[in-house]
Amino acid sequence: MAVKIYEVKIKVPKGMPQWIQVQANSINNARQMVEAQYGKGCILGGPKEVREGGGSKRTGGGTKGPGCLAFILASALIGLIAIAYNFFKE
Repeated sequence: MAVKIYEVKIKVPKGMPQWIQVQANSINNARQMVEAQYGKGCILGGPKEVREGGGSKRTGGGTKGPGCLAFILASALIGLIAIAYNFFKE
């Protein structure tokens, strides 16, 4: 079975409800994992499957888009600068 990402709304002690994501191979396993971590009765909504490329605005979105691309390009540029610096330093 393929692993899927599920989104769940939970209540935490002395805090606001939170949206979390969990990876599981079924919706039942996702529910059991969340309840094992946060306690029985903690689930306020879900679990519901997050679609490919996805995520929602509640949990920070997916890994696609201009922000992610900019981060990847900046990281690569920093790596190249570090390599060039070490090369010419000697």
